[in-house]
Amino acid sequence: MDHDGTVSMGMKKNSTVIAVTGVCSWLGDRLLQLLEKSRTFRTIIALDVAKPLTATQKTKYYQIDLTRPGIDEKILHILKEEDVEIFLHLAFVASPSHERSIAHELEVIGTMHVLNALSQSNVRKLIAISTTAVYGATPKNPNFLTEDIPLMQNMESRFIRDKIDAELQIKRFKEKYPDRTVTVLRMASVLGPRVSTYLSRFLSRQVVPVIMGYDPLMQFMHEDDAVRAFELSIINEFDGVFNIVPEGVMPLTHVLAIGGGFPCPFPISWHIRSVRPSGVLKSSKFRRPSWII
Repeated sequence: MDHDGTVSMGMKKNSTVIAVTGVCSWLGDRLLQLLEKSRTFRTIIALDVAKPLTATQKTKYYQIDLTRPGIDEKILHILKEEDVEIFLHLAFVASPSHERSIAHELEVIGTMHVLNALSQSNVRKLIAISTTAVYGATPKNPNFLTEDIPLMQNMESRFIRDKIDAELQIKRFKEKYPDRTVTVLRMASVLGPRVSTYLSRFLSRQVVPVIMGYDPLMQFMHEDDAVRAFELSIINEFDGVFNIVPEGVMPLTHVLAIGGGFPCPFPISWHIRSVRPSGVLKSSKFRRPSWII
């Protein structure tokens, strides 16, 4: 760590260029501020449809719409022109949307464009965000889900299926380019003052609908720990897929009690009730500080 408190990231000062997609998300904004304070990076390349509001002179913005045909050629030109070494891929939707085709174009087709550009560039490290929801909820799940559990590729949810498709593309990219460092961070549900997702909005209600007789165990991670996970991935050469999750679990009723919410039980049909929740998630590989629940 430098004398001014910023992380040196284990590389020469002012020598590295890093590119970030999805920089206008809450996570992209937090990471942008972190990278700008670090004296490791000479330039931060922001790739998004809108310019980040917190960008300084250290950040160069390029308007990039990952859903556009042929955008991979523009990304490749930027990567070569700016001599980018590290690429953070954060352009994924945080909540389900009625615009399913747009979300599919962004996550699945957008990831394809990114990987096409990276395959022809000199970028040595790719770090991508994912979610622990890719394991799905099924009675066949073990009590503890590690990174080796197969993804639930027949997922009914289009929201999750798109993220699985993107992960599979990244997996094939790694198999084709084994010399590149490829890090995929499967994040547990993130909560915090800057996070606004379907789950945070659901839990913030005064009256919360719950299933009668069903109190599932849940895992949450503070947004600061999510940022820290990406920081550690930038600092280190973590090659592979990692569950970024807390150590413990909490029943839903406990979560609601902490937030001041009132559970409102309602019955549900027997065939849905027969499906038990997925197992508790844990990371068997990622070395990290104690995550906040």
